[in-house]
Amino acid sequence: MSHKRLSRLNRESHGMSRTPAWNAWSEMRCRCLNPKHRVYPSHGGRGITVCDKWLLFSGFYEDMGAPPEGHSLERKDNDGPYSKENCVWATVPEQNRNRRSTRFIEFQGETQGETRTIREWNGHLGYPRNLILQGLEAGWLEEAALTTPPGGKKP
Repeated sequence: MSHKRLSRLNRESHGMSRTPAWNAWSEMRCRCLNPKHRVYPSHGGRGITVCDKWLLFSGFYEDMGAPPEGHSLERKDNDGPYSKENCVWATVPEQNRNRRSTRFIEFQGETQGETRTIREWNGHLGYPRNLILQGLEAGWLEEAALTTPPGGKKP
């Protein structure tokens, strides 16, 4: 479908311009299709695509509907396309778990080998997140970074 025809079809009145669903759709398209968009290099620039059906707002809305309050569009597979099979409405904490930069730590302590993010361990153990990060950056083993109390010395 030509760019002109696509633009005309997306301008057709659907009464949903500037709604949360329309804003999510519009931003998704810009991230993947507009080389001038600030985050294009980490989306379209690295091969993240939009399925053909979602090039039109009507196709996107048919598959996703309106986002629940406090949710935004997320890809389940961070390297996969924007499509019905790969997208959900998610909260910010849910999305933070799916970032490429998120570090997961498996800890054998009281949780019997549970894997969590540093932020989740911070909330669970109560140690300041920055101290956990500092310990890891200083070369501490993950267990030491998660069990050394604030002001403590590396075991």
